[in-house]
Amino acid sequence: MLIADEDKKGVTMYGIGLKKSQTILVTPEGSPILTMFKDLGEKIYEDYIQFGDNKDSDLSILSWHFEMLDRFLPMKREDIEDVVIKEYPMDKDWTFGVADPDFKKIFGDIDTRTKDIKKWLDSCKPMLLNAAYQIAKRFDSLNISYLLALYMEMYKRKDLKDKFGELADCVAKMDKYSSQDFILMSFNNFLVYYGCLLKLDGNIITEKKSEDDSLIGIKVTEELLLGRNYKHYIKGKLAEENKYKIVGLSYDEDDEKIKEDKTYKTLLNNISKDCWIKRIYDPTEQDYTQNYHILLEVKDGVVKDIKYVREIIMSEGGGMYYFPGMRTYSHYEIEEDVQKDCIIYELDMVKKGRFLPTGFNFIDKPLPKSILRYGGNGGDNTDYVESITSAYRRAYMSLCITTTDDGIIEDMEYTTWESLGSEYANMFSRPTSISDKKEEVFDFMLWLIDEYSDDEYNKVIQ
Repeated sequence: MLIADEDKKGVTMYGIGLKKSQTILVTPEGSPILTMFKDLGEKIYEDYIQFGDNKDSDLSILSWHFEMLDRFLPMKREDIEDVVIKEYPMDKDWTFGVADPDFKKIFGDIDTRTKDIKKWLDSCKPMLLNAAYQIAKRFDSLNISYLLALYMEMYKRKDLKDKFGELADCVAKMDKYSSQDFILMSFNNFLVYYGCLLKLDGNIITEKKSEDDSLIGIKVTEELLLGRNYKHYIKGKLAEENKYKIVGLSYDEDDEKIKEDKTYKTLLNNISKDCWIKRIYDPTEQDYTQNYHILLEVKDGVVKDIKYVREIIMSEGGGMYYFPGMRTYSHYEIEEDVQKDCIIYELDMVKKGRFLPTGFNFIDKPLPKSILRYGGNGGDNTDYVESITSAYRRAYMSLCITTTDDGIIEDMEYTTWESLGSEYANMFSRPTSISDKKEEVFDFMLWLIDEYSDDEYNKVIQ
């Protein structure tokens, strides 16, 4: 089990231990398996359950942490960097020796890249150096470690997933490095391990941009905002019903509207007399259900200001989980700046001008490659099941997609299920289907079209 406790300095530490005794397990050298990062602690625990405490496992992030605690933690930062560079020197890096022009486009020139990598390593803390070392150890290349770190700073969510996939494709062509799926498992370990400090300290290779400031002044259209499921509010009231036409999936028209509570309407009225609002579910908070509401003030087709409302949904008695019949309540807070992946991703989509055209039908369209790459369920490459969580109520939605052998969508079946408040709690419940709401159906279709790359998107909407 994952155990959380405070150290002598008051810092919460996470470790894996035995459920009955609450005893923290130790590394092969006797160091307690601890981390200050909850995301990493959860991944360590997951891999411990799946792979055990094998210190030589190529797929388990636990083996990464073993080396950090037993080998690198007692060392000075500069000494760790020396180990990384000496064991995996640039002149021995195979990525610079492949003649294929497509490889060279990705892996770069050895002289320029060597300088970039040295500058990057000079700025890395010990934990980041360990992440770089672990990838280099598995793939004989610090250049691959550098590219993963660079992609994490440059891309968000789906685009990052695509870039990791492209890099895994290249590495998989070298037969000695196993299949793309196993390569991606190592890349995802890097995403978690390296990402902990990246979230805390910010970018190292590239300059961190202010996402909010870059959106202010951007031109937007009513078609774009409606096509991203924004709603127009004037004086705290919905200006008009969104007449957006949904094709291919049905919803319960008689019970279409989702009620807004009075506190929410009053809050909106106090923030802005006229704004466009988008609800977004935040998957990063595990202790309660949390949504964000993006508020855009638009004048003459230009974004003039942006604010956020953070919504925390608690169950009766302050609990994290919801059970049928329990009352829930929401607490709202105004926030000026939010650096959440879900928010940054949405703002990026607005800047791109990405939206779901009214009346768009996915039938006879190709499935996004970001989904197609990993195949269907159980090895059946024509059936796909995806799910997302509602930003409107205690619910999650599932979409069953059937495709042809060539990945062309033939059928889609949508269902809304009652949620107990978290993915963990839902694992132990018997799912109960509930009414399908237009806003939630819209969000799922928008999620699906956002999975397309820019090139794919431009082709399918033609």
